Amino acid sequence: MDEEADEDMSLIAGIMPQDIAEVAPIVISRARLPWLLGAMFGELVAAFVISRFEVSLTKVVALAFFFPVIMAMGGNSGTQAAIVVVRGLATGDISMVKIWKRLWVELRVAIINGFICGTILALVVGTWLSDFPLGVIVGIALVTVIMFSGFAGSAIPVILNKLKVDPALGTGPFVATSNDVLGVFIYLGLITLFLWGRQ
Repeated sequence: MDEEADEDMSLIAGIMPQDIAEVAPIVISRARLPWLLGAMFGELVAAFVISRFEVSLTKVVALAFFFPVIMAMGGNSGTQAAIVVVRGLATGDISMVKIWKRLWVELRVAIINGFICGTILALVVGTWLSDFPLGVIVGIALVTVIMFSGFAGSAIPVILNKLKVDPALGTGPFVATSNDVLGVFIYLGLITLFLWGRQ
C-alpha cells in the first residue's frame, strides 16, 4: 500500500510513478500539460469574475492588497485536505463506505481553521485600513473560502474516483482552479454587498 501511495504522490506532482531520473522531459510534460491547460482556462474564468467587480475594486483599491491572502489560504486549505484524502484512498485507510465521515471531519477542520485565520485577518485589515467593519467582511470572506476549499479539496478526489479518473493526477489542478474561481467570487461578492450597504 505504501508503494501505491507513493505512486499517487508522484501523480499529484504530475510525474510518472517511476524513477524521475529515468523519465524524459517530454513524457513528464505530456502528463502535466493537459491539467495545466485546464487550470489556465479556469484561471481565465477567475479573471473574468474579477472584471465583473471592477466598480467595487475602484471604490476601495486596498481590497486588491488581500487577494494573495485569500487565494493562498484557500489553496493551502484545499491542498491539505486533498492530499489526506488521495493518500487515504490509495492506502485503503479511507474507504468509499466511510468517505462521508472523512468529508465531515475535513469540513469541521476547515471551519475551525477558517474561524481562527479569519479572525486574525479581520483584526489585521481593520487595524491596517482603520476600518474594522471592512476588516470583518474580509475576515468572513476568508472563513468562507477556507471552509469551501477544505471541503472541495476532500470531495474532488472522491468525485474523480467515482468517475474512474485517477484522483492523484487530476485533483491538484481541479482544487486550485475551483478554489481560485469561487474564492474570487466569494471575496468580491461579499465586499460588493458590503459597499452597497454603506451607500
